[in-house]
Amino acid sequence: STPLYSSAASDVYKRQLFNKDLSVLIAFPSGKEGHYTTPNGTIKIAANSFSSSISLTSVSLNHGISRIEPGTFAYCTNLETIVIPESVTSIGYRAFENCPNLSNLILPKNLTSIENDALNYCDNLTSITLPQGLTHIGDRVFDFCNQLENIYVSQNNSIFSSLDGVLFNKQATKLVYYPAIREGPYTIPEGVSSIGRGAFSECNELTEVHFGTSVTSIEEWAFISCINLKKLYFYGNKPKTSYGEISDDPQGAIAYYKLGTTGWDSNFSSSYIVGIPTIGWHPANNYNSWIANYPAIDTQSGFNDDPDDDGLSNGLENLWGTDPTSPSLSLKVLETNENSISFTHPSMLPYAYLEASYEWSTDLREYYTQGAQSNDGSQSIKLTTETLPYTVETTTVTATPNDPTNTDNLFVRIGVKQIL
Repeated sequence: STPLYSSAASDVYKRQLFNKDLSVLIAFPSGKEGHYTTPNGTIKIAANSFSSSISLTSVSLNHGISRIEPGTFAYCTNLETIVIPESVTSIGYRAFENCPNLSNLILPKNLTSIENDALNYCDNLTSITLPQGLTHIGDRVFDFCNQLENIYVSQNNSIFSSLDGVLFNKQATKLVYYPAIREGPYTIPEGVSSIGRGAFSECNELTEVHFGTSVTSIEEWAFISCINLKKLYFYGNKPKTSYGEISDDPQGAIAYYKLGTTGWDSNFSSSYIVGIPTIGWHPANNYNSWIANYPAIDTQSGFNDDPDDDGLSNGLENLWGTDPTSPSLSLKVLETNENSISFTHPSMLPYAYLEASYEWSTDLREYYTQGAQSNDGSQSIKLTTETLPYTVETTTVTATPNDPTNTDNLFVRIGVKQIL
């Protein structure tokens, strides 16, 4: 009978398992070290055939191979470089999963499809260029690529585009993927209407996102596991959302929506049990642009004016997002005892041009900052603030004397000033 399988005869391919005519590589020895080149005539590499070859550092695939099968190079933890021929048109599910040293990956121009999870956990991949023929990118393709900074796209690609290294559809109306390593805030470009499934997943250094008026939908898991994402600013009506779109741990995140827009309620996200709390605000770059939202106050529009006679200056109303034309019962004493006093006020809105401070006094004449000693050295006060998760509308302030027995009166005031 004719054998169905063959181990390649030459020393170069020794111990690799092929079918009889060497057209299909079935299995690769996981202990083989260094570089490997598939022999001419190979047209197929079996799924998982190189999986967990931890000593393999580089691979050259011969022309004629049309597909990298699922799991082919998964867990090749020392693989640094792979040469993929132009004959390859698809990369399968988990094909390069957990190749943390893979840094040199050039995709062939005829590639049309990258399937789910194909490149996740490729920690050393810093940039990638998607070729002109690519028409499909699966879910979680770049998840846990923690060094990925830029995703570029061939200008001749008819499906995808790249703006500043961020992946969009060709028309730039849908944000498909945001590189994981980027830090700080990000503003969704105007014209983008949709945030794709998992688009910002695992972006651990992302701190805030600004959504323009054009954003109308956010797909599932769009911001999952963005552990430092604390502020989301929405300038238009509430987008349509899906299950789990923001995070698997939304604690501490706040969604700010522009007052006057529609669809908002006390929670933005449907993630798990508890959604992200929302706060309405007037977007403003300075005090004058904020106070312009209240033309009725006319001659009492100064920073220190109090047109509604509620004891709160316009500056404080700006800081807290309260209405300067309508009296507000913003301060509420929670508890007083021989050791401390606690009260609440509306949480401070994130206006960069405002700076707030707390000061204490025992006589309403001399005021001191947190922790400072009085002029006679007899007293100091510790001031602490706390905003509980999911109750972001209010902040609790507690004043605790260093020596409670030496305090007959205790006063705390809140100040605000403009940063010009």
